[in-house]
Amino acid sequence: MEFFAKFRKDDWTQRLAKARHVLQEYPSRVPVIVDRGTPETPNLKEDHHRYVVPQDHTMGQFLNILRKNLPACTSAQGLMLHTYPQNTCEPLSKTLGQVYSEFQDRDAFLYLTISLENMFGAEETGA
Repeated sequence: MEFFAKFRKDDWTQRLAKARHVLQEYPSRVPVIVDRGTPETPNLKEDHHRYVVPQDHTMGQFLNILRKNLPACTSAQGLMLHTYPQNTCEPLSKTLGQVYSEFQDRDAFLYLTISLENMFGAEETGA
């Protein structure tokens, strides 16, 4: 979670001001920060850690957006999206607005981690 550490080096009040600016400028959207959850998960494309997502987007719709920004993700790998630091996996039908209202950080950002899982009977590579 290298990006979280880098992002959180900014002063808390500065981060809060950034989030409040986003919320004021785009009242129907939520500020989201995404980082990889495990070292095995590939990094997102450069500059694809910060999002301003419509509140009515579901977690499933957001996962589709993230999949496009994970160049090393194959169709045999499933994506898991967890809240941070609670590490809960919310239903894909839940909206980002619902997740935000429940799990937003005190700096008014929603922090999510993404990880890859081999699924659909895919064989492990390298063994």
